[in-house]
Amino acid sequence: MSRTRRWLARLGIVAGTAAAVWALTATSLVLLGGATREPETVEIVIPPGTAVGLEAGVNVLRLPRSLSLVSGDELVVRNEDRVTHFVGPTAVPPGQTVRTVVQPSLAGSFFCTVHPSGTLAFEVQPRGLDLRLTVLPTVLIGIPLGLGLLVLAGALRRLGTSGSGVADRSPGAA
Repeated sequence: MSRTRRWLARLGIVAGTAAAVWALTATSLVLLGGATREPETVEIVIPPGTAVGLEAGVNVLRLPRSLSLVSGDELVVRNEDRVTHFVGPTAVPPGQTVRTVVQPSLAGSFFCTVHPSGTLAFEVQPRGLDLRLTVLPTVLIGIPLGLGLLVLAGALRRLGTSGSGVADRSPGAA
């Protein structure tokens, strides 16, 4: 076998192994990942007197420490109080309603004037298959595994194994 063909065969082993790892990762994402529900409207209504209640230490809205949202949800914040409130990255003036389409970039912990802790976290689950999530396992597992197979194949070849997997111990074998 020529030198070029040997290198192409080696490259094929590494690429094939990486492709197999990528396929397994993508299949896992399809079966286990992504949002399991359609986008919906999540509404937060800030009732009159919320600021006064919060000053007294009362969780007027009974908000959890974090909201679980799906990419594509519409977050609607309606402020019926007499003061401007901040919910996430949005200021909501008195008597106003602010609508935000939730994107993965909204995930995180934000200043929040309607939560007694002063912060509110948004956990945003992406929708659908994000193939960018398959790159890291492919690079960190697929390529090293392919290189490991190359080393193993080279070691077996040097030990003189035949295609059947049994060492050729005949008197004329080199």
